[in-house]
Amino acid sequence: MPEPPVRLRLAQYRAQWRAGQPRRLLVRLTLPVAAFAGAAWAWSWWAGLVAAAVVALVDTVKRWRVHSPAGAWRKGAIGERTTARRLHALNLAGYAAPHDRQLPRARANIVTIWSSVGLT
Repeated sequence: MPEPPVRLRLAQYRAQWRAGQPRRLLVRLTLPVAAFAGAAWAWSWWAGLVAAAVVALVDTVKRWRVHSPAGAWRKGAIGERTTARRLHALNLAGYAAPHDRQLPRARANIVTIWSSVGLT
């Protein structure tokens, strides 16, 4: 079965992301509320408010760092360099494996083309 076009996959990803958003927000809201309740019960409402703010801030920073676009691009760049190094070794062994070729009159590119023509 052929892979769906990029726009369709992106639309499917966004739809799944939106479908899970209420649950994610509920989980993220539960943490500060639990921190508030625990600290308010143990000390005072003021301590509960501070605890809830700290928990919300830590959770936000953690999720921002884990899901940042820069991190995703960085991981992709590392993968591209690793692939280029391995394909270079194949090119030296006689395989034709061009890497990261621009398509004419398009913004897209082809990451890898495999060919073993000429090997016996």
